[in-house]
Order: sequence, then structure tokens, then C-alpha cells
Amino acid sequence: MRSLTLAIASLLFITFTGNAQNIKKTPKVKYTKPFTVELGGDILYSNTSYHYESTGGTYNESYDYTDNLFSVDANAGIFVINGLKLGIEPTITVTIYSGGNTSTQLGLYFVPEYVFNTKSIVYPYIGGSIGYTYKKHYNDIGISPTADGLSYGAKAGLKVNFFGNSLLNFGFTFYSENYNSTYNTIYTTYDNKTRYDRVALTLGWSVFF
Repeated sequence: MRSLTLAIASLLFITFTGNAQNIKKTPKVKYTKPFTVELGGDILYSNTSYHYESTGGTYNESYDYTDNLFSVDANAGIFVINGLKLGIEPTITVTIYSGGNTSTQLGLYFVPEYVFNTKSIVYPYIGGSIGYTYKKHYNDIGISPTADGLSYGAKAGLKVNFFGNSLLNFGFTFYSENYNSTYNTIYTTYDNKTRYDRVALTLGWSVFF
């Protein structure tokens, strides 16, 4: 994870410094201007930490663990003033755990983002997100509890306008997903609380018009 992070950070630095020499040669584009629309998608690799609590039956349990996963996000937004974009971001994540259990997570986020116009082909950005997530978990005895809750996050990175009206995006994203769930067995009712903290490396592509 550390070596991959350093490699991407180095690539971002080289891309930014290399193109900074061409600021005056870069043609003017309308990206970051009001009413510009941006559509795109991202692939994320994340190292995720989990905190789990369960109450019910004859005992309670609480534990922490980590996992690695890939996810795919789509996004759409519009610039309302110079540099400020408001958008939405649907997400889908499928996780396969070491014991063979799986989970499918769906999310929908409101995503404000500020993009800095450096008058070059490189656009640094920062942003946040808040929204709703839904998760279904399958385990080895066939129980498939569902959970939902409020989630939030932050992100930062670079967008590079290599050609036309398209952008190649590199960055880092943080999500904190919080779930509450209840499921019944023939013996008792279990109340579960789970928090997922995801730090992701992001690679994406988008177009603007």
C-alpha cells in the first residue's frame, strides 16, 4: 500500500511540474466556468478499517479489522460559479472476505468540489461528500442481513486536460460509512453497528461540456 501510494504521488508531482512549464502555451478552455457540466467515473483501490459492534443474545461483541477492496464510482456535476462544482456520485462496491463471505454496497452522495484554475492543463481539486449507503452481507450460513446509514467523506487530487474536453483524474479519497442493522434468528434479535473507514487511491476519467 505504501509503495503504491508513493508511486502515484510521484506521478502526480511529475505531471504537475512538467506541465507547469507550458502554462502560456495552453489554450483557453471553459472548464471551471459557470454552467459547465462534467460527467465521469472512477476506479478506487482502498485499504479499509472496520469497527463492528453487536448486541443481543447472551453476549455482546466488538472488534476491529482491515481489508482491501476495489470499487467503481460514477459522478455528474455542474459548476455553479467559477471553480465550484456541485454534483452527485452513485457508488457500487463488492467485497469478498477471506472467509468466503461477501457484501454488496450501494451509495448515493452529494458531492461539492472546488477546482483550482492554474491556467495550465493541470487542475488541482478538493471536495467533500455526504450521502446514504445501503449494504447487504452474505455469510457462510446463509444469513443475509442488510444495513443502511449516513456516510461522509473528503477527497483531493489533480485533473489533467491532456486532450480536447476530457480529463484524466488522480487523487485520494476518504469515506466514513456508518451502518445500523437488526436481524432476527430463532433465538434472539441482534442489533449491529458498523463503521467503515476507507482511504482510497483514485484513478478516473471525465468529460466536460
